[in-house]
Amino acid sequence: MKPMRTWRIVALTTVALAAAACSTSSTTTTMTTVHVGTSRTTTTTTAHGRTSTTLPSTPVVIRTTPPRPGSRCGNYKVVLRPGTTVPGVYLAALEVLSRTTAIGVTQSEIYCSTGPGGGGFEAFPAWLVVSTDGGRVWRTTGSQLPRALNTVGTLAFSSSDRGWLDASSNLAFTANGGRSWQVVRLDGAVESLASDGRYVAALAVNSLGNTARVWRLSATSTHREPEPVLHPPPRSQWSLMAVLPRSGDIVVYFQPFQGSAPLYVIDMSQSQWRTTTMPSCLHGEFDSLVGTSEDTLATICSLGDVGMRHEPKAFFLSVNGGRTWQRRSAALNPGGPDPSGIPPFVLMTLAASSPTTYYMATIDEVSVSSDAGRTWTQLAIGNAAAGGAPGATFSFVDPEHGWLLIPGAALLRTTDGRLWTALDTAPL
Repeated sequence: MKPMRTWRIVALTTVALAAAACSTSSTTTTMTTVHVGTSRTTTTTTAHGRTSTTLPSTPVVIRTTPPRPGSRCGNYKVVLRPGTTVPGVYLAALEVLSRTTAIGVTQSEIYCSTGPGGGGFEAFPAWLVVSTDGGRVWRTTGSQLPRALNTVGTLAFSSSDRGWLDASSNLAFTANGGRSWQVVRLDGAVESLASDGRYVAALAVNSLGNTARVWRLSATSTHREPEPVLHPPPRSQWSLMAVLPRSGDIVVYFQPFQGSAPLYVIDMSQSQWRTTTMPSCLHGEFDSLVGTSEDTLATICSLGDVGMRHEPKAFFLSVNGGRTWQRRSAALNPGGPDPSGIPPFVLMTLAASSPTTYYMATIDEVSVSSDAGRTWTQLAIGNAAAGGAPGATFSFVDPEHGWLLIPGAALLRTTDGRLWTALDTAPL
């Protein structure tokens, strides 16, 4: 997570939705879960002395169907109920579980048109949504997310009913398709939630004590096991974490304000972290960390915005768990020759569908590399990224089947790893 750079996404995402939520509450209290109609929380003690707190979900009714993107907000008062169909571009986060089943969460703040050339942001009820036809149709499930979970970052679900999400430094689990959520308290603010589809891990950072801890999470319950405490560099800017597929190894990096920092690695059989080095990054910063196999890692060193939304960067690959690194491509001289074709604009997202295929979303375009980062070509997705790709999310179930969400702009799918087709788009 990179908290210092979130303004890039917020300031540039243009989502044409409509909303104004109405809610009611009562005084009913439950012991361990809070369902629709409740307004109090109950705290229980769980394993390792940590606390789990359930949060209220607000009941809502629907006055009208959501307008298509591009409509004026002032003409609608939209609230949702279970089973409401929601356009794909309303999603803020996405996780695909199979070629037909996918989970998402709607955005909590949406962009509305106020007339030619004008618009503004309004609050929108954040809901869990499910698709059973490969992302063509999305329907709300459960109930509206509690306010403490309103700004969702990452999803990690094992089925359409059971899964984790991180939101505004909180971590929560649902076992009933979003009808209720159990907030799990760790050692600090949750900065990362990562999963390879089998293993799930959360990184919690305690800034006061300058400590951090990774927790291995059960995919089907709130059970979790802690890894040994880490000590980030003082005043770290952000953290990066990845879970390596199949092996379950976890890698963590803390970006310092100056200088370099070690890469921490731990596997299922270890009781202590081992450290290795990140590649040489000149005066830059590491913006991403992606695990693509049991021993393959990819990262990007960025030198910062140098104007006109250009950002010099280099793509690095490790095939031995971070012990050594290779620079596969780089564009370090803005305006200079670049035979690799690596996107020159400010980085938003790095993703992978296999150890040799990588996707890079920038503030202006989306590109793909099919040779482990040596060369890059712009993804042919028509006007879907006409406004750039801030907030882009990729999700793959195999190298040929993947989904790309650009919130407020487009939801696309590929079934062969080459051709991307739009499932939903917003008007230009």
